[in-house]
Amino acid sequence: MLKEVKQYLFSFDAGEHKKKNPKILRIFLSEQLVQVDFGYVAPWIYHRGGWIHIKPNTYLQVKGSKKKYKLTDARNIPIKPAHLDFESSEDWTANVG
Repeated sequence: MLKEVKQYLFSFDAGEHKKKNPKILRIFLSEQLVQVDFGYVAPWIYHRGGWIHIKPNTYLQVKGSKKKYKLTDARNIPIKPAHLDFESSEDWTANVG
């Protein structure tokens, strides 16, 4: 009997730092929600590490579908216009939910 293998392919636009930030840490899928946890490391180019936020119009979209699943909650990352100021370029945050 063949074992079913599930594959999830992700593509997202993270702006000018997209090669390094953010990094997807894990994804939880259930009937009620999809939770994407990611980590972000403050870039070295900013003396105090810069800042981050997530845009309120952030969404998930299944490849090949036109349906968009809008962001409904964010934990450990402020929703724009608010932002999180890093204290140094050594800071990082894990954004859960």
